[in-house]
Amino acid sequence: PEDYVIDKDRLMNRWFAERLVSEKRGLTLREVAQRYFDELLSRNMIEPFYVEHDGTVKEYRVHDMMLEVIVSKAVESNFVTFVVGQCRGMPYGSVRRLSVQSDDLGSGIENANLRNVRSLSTFRPQGHRYLLDRLNEFTLLRMLDLQDCKDLHNQHMKHVCWLFLLRFLGLNGTDITELPNQINRLQHLQTLWLYDVLLDNVPESLVDLEKLERVSFKNRRNDRKFLRIPRDIKKMKALQELTRFVLFKDDDQLAEEIGDLIQLRHFNVFLHFSNGSQA
Repeated sequence: PEDYVIDKDRLMNRWFAERLVSEKRGLTLREVAQRYFDELLSRNMIEPFYVEHDGTVKEYRVHDMMLEVIVSKAVESNFVTFVVGQCRGMPYGSVRRLSVQSDDLGSGIENANLRNVRSLSTFRPQGHRYLLDRLNEFTLLRMLDLQDCKDLHNQHMKHVCWLFLLRFLGLNGTDITELPNQINRLQHLQTLWLYDVLLDNVPESLVDLEKLERVSFKNRRNDRKFLRIPRDIKKMKALQELTRFVLFKDDDQLAEEIGDLIQLRHFNVFLHFSNGSQA
């Protein structure tokens, strides 16, 4: 949407889920994606919005005039379908990527064919009830980004767990308070983003997601809330990033299991000592 702030890491992981980035000799996927960002920036197609003290650009925006060109080209090539007003019987038969930028989809979504959609993004907090109630129909979905969607509730997560091909699940800013045990059905999931949610724990079945690479968490109401690392985490051989989890210092077995995660690159944990102190 116009003036929307784009988080670089969020967009990168969406690219990975949709296989829009390919490895090149001597470079990781993330390094290739960073080159894409650098080129877009050098061509003034995007502009920096937030820059860290070391000069790293973390957030971007697209200039209004450039956005018009991008949207026009995307629609022309049927790369993405936008819902910017009330949906009333839109032709969804050939839709592969659906971007919902409306507060009111209307009842027209009830008759839409959603089975070919590979990517679904929402950019408004409300008005998605019809869509969320039909999540189980998105059988080919690879990328689901529901950031800040306040219509998402715990019961919808049971539908999400039937999306077997899902690679990216973004729940940042939603009001969910629990993840179902059935989340282990998402055997292709690579990224699970849980920033600014209301979770207190994650199910032990999370460790069954052996392709999961990134799990990031933050409790919106309690900034000091960390999630307990589930048992048998050694099964998650692909794990590269684990953010805001707690490790009890006397839990030697779990510490050994973490040592087996040879792909781990970013590890942010709270160390809890037996006397109650924390670090």
